[in-house]
Amino acid sequence: MEFFTVILEKSSRLVLPHNFVKMLDGHRPHNMKLRQASNGLRKLWDVEVVFDADGRMYLDRGWKQFVRAYDLGIGYFLVFWYDSNATFAVKVFDTTMCRRCYQDDDDAGNGSRSSEYCDRCYVYGRSDSGSKSSSDSGDNKSSSNDGLTMDVPHLGDRAMPIVVEEYIPQPGMGLRRSKRIKMMKEKVKKQE
Repeated sequence: MEFFTVILEKSSRLVLPHNFVKMLDGHRPHNMKLRQASNGLRKLWDVEVVFDADGRMYLDRGWKQFVRAYDLGIGYFLVFWYDSNATFAVKVFDTTMCRRCYQDDDDAGNGSRSSEYCDRCYVYGRSDSGSKSSSDSGDNKSSSNDGLTMDVPHLGDRAMPIVVEEYIPQPGMGLRRSKRIKMMKEKVKKQE
């Protein structure tokens, strides 16, 4: 069985879909194993499973360490594949909508990982974790006409969608946070 989830907030545990719990047909495991999908069976993460009074199933103790080791952030899209041996293979897609590929460090025991992007996905700019894309296009700070500063890669005459975050004053209510998608075209400097 396969399912996905999006990380919407920082949490020390992760709720699993109700249909996955039904698929277990009454079996209530106490522990499961997680592994990053592209690293085979080299590193398995032990994660405690808990159930609440309503029957919801959570990955609990150990989930936080998995999140930290693979530098998972808000907005990351995770695809879980269950192999019926109480093991999940997890594919990680970051906020660039590209799958992250991980390479184990020499010392796998400390839980640290280095991250690189898969070659099949061209990534503009930098990831949230500061890793450079495989294209290494170089970044430039640019200011849009609405006063916000953003990272903009050198793309020549190509246009690209970007997410702009704004804080809009609301009379008597403070600031309202708003996000919108905007097409941006970087100007190319003419050589003299």
